[in-house]
Amino acid sequence: TIMKITDLHLYLSDEREHPNRVKAYGWRYDNYWTVDGVKPEERLPLFLDYAKEHNLVPLFTGDMFDVPSLKNFDFFDKCLENVDNYIYTLGNHDWSYMDWLYKVERWGKIPAKEDYHNEHTKQKYWPMFHKYAKNLYQEAFIYDDLIIATLYTGDEQYKKCHINFIKKLYEMNKPIIFITHTPFYNEEDYDFVVKTSDSKRDLRIGSPERTIPGYIDSKYSREVYKLVTQKDSPIKAIIAGHRHFESFGHLSNGIPQFIARGSYFGPAVEYIIKGK
Repeated sequence: TIMKITDLHLYLSDEREHPNRVKAYGWRYDNYWTVDGVKPEERLPLFLDYAKEHNLVPLFTGDMFDVPSLKNFDFFDKCLENVDNYIYTLGNHDWSYMDWLYKVERWGKIPAKEDYHNEHTKQKYWPMFHKYAKNLYQEAFIYDDLIIATLYTGDEQYKKCHINFIKKLYEMNKPIIFITHTPFYNEEDYDFVVKTSDSKRDLRIGSPERTIPGYIDSKYSREVYKLVTQKDSPIKAIIAGHRHFESFGHLSNGIPQFIARGSYFGPAVEYIIKGK
């Protein structure tokens, strides 16, 4: 049994953080990620205590961090001290700042070299997450009768390495639970996805509406989508996040996809995995 915690968007800061970021991100934190007066850092210990009490494996599916502040790492590490086992995959926020989105410039200038998802940011912050997962791009947890696979899609795309990784998993002839941050397109919950999207488009991977620059599927994303939706796919379920809204649907080959609501709203989702 696993408990999914996704899109918590922690933002904790101290004197190690640029003061203009503290102002800009702090304002957004209080107005967006704090719901019903409860901050994300108050929710996480409750989730983990519940998981420990009920013998659940925490499953972190991205955007646990809103930005990679050093105090975020300190807090998260402290929370994990009594957690024996967990599964972690990155989202789009965890390892990078989004100064352009959070309008940091209204509080004053900050170093431009640390902008969203650039190479400098990746070299500086990405390695700091290796303590949470052996391989941040992909990882397989292989059991006697099941595989749980995590694949990084924090930049809205699949990578070349994912193709061979998935093919090798298929060769093991075991059922697979597919864990990722960015969900796949399917028609079943299309109307809800469009209704709750800022762009009023379905921008999930594989969607015919991914025509906006930055979202157009790469050839590797298209290949992964074909592998996942093929008729004889051994994938039994897809668990994703990213959208902050809960929805459920089946891919074209019948694979169920569960998209959980952002945990900053309050929920963590318990999944019970059983055989036929």
